[in-house]
Amino acid sequence: DGAFGENGSGWSETGEVLESVYADVGENGYFARDEFETVSSLRQMEFITPEEVAGYVVMEVEGRSSGRNVVAAIDSSTAGPTYQAGVLRSAAIERLAELEAHHGVRAVAYEMLGPPRLSKLLYEGFVWSCLRSSVGALATSDAGTLAAEAAGLLAEDVELRQTIISVGLPVVLPDGTVYRGGEVIVKPQGDIARAIHAGWVDLREANCQTWIGRAQQAVAQAEDRVPGSGSGHEWGAMEADHPIRPPAFATWIFRYEDDGERIKR
Repeated sequence: DGAFGENGSGWSETGEVLESVYADVGENGYFARDEFETVSSLRQMEFITPEEVAGYVVMEVEGRSSGRNVVAAIDSSTAGPTYQAGVLRSAAIERLAELEAHHGVRAVAYEMLGPPRLSKLLYEGFVWSCLRSSVGALATSDAGTLAAEAAGLLAEDVELRQTIISVGLPVVLPDGTVYRGGEVIVKPQGDIARAIHAGWVDLREANCQTWIGRAQQAVAQAEDRVPGSGSGHEWGAMEADHPIRPPAFATWIFRYEDDGERIKR
């Protein structure tokens, strides 16, 4: 609690601006590759390009029906995800990966989306990806060992630690120690458990066990999945031998734990 009191201290300002790769998504701010990939995933928010929205506006101004008349029927006429945006999504993700490789950085999340739970999940997933080679390897991990390795990684990787706390996410270590910066998006305010769940990177053993359980469920789903090639097939699903990809895990959590997915297009 002392870290979040009026006289809390212990962190230091580097005086440097965070530099990394991002996609400029207009009014929504800047997205790191993992943020963009998660939010635009199938059955999540998905994607429509601003050029398409502008096209609808121009058609209406010119007197041609766009079929998107909000006055007539908001629910049936608002624009949704499109084929064009789906194609461009893949190109955008590929280009962001190329830029990351070119600049020698790994852009995970910048916390401009809100709420910060997505950034928390992405950074936790990224930590596990640094420590385990695959979803199956995470599923068979020991929680105590994983927590200790995660704490060691954050202690040694100064750049990763600084990046996480610079975007406003505290980091909780297995012994309860907290890394934090000058700005914290989700402050304890008397309920530290809620704050940690909502927007802190949690490396404690209990949360490691939660992630191991998630990996086990994903592996079980893969084993039970009926092979197929139709449009209903789980094309983006995780398999045991797949590398740990933070956006894939975040999407899985939103869908299966939070019961959150797009139901209309």
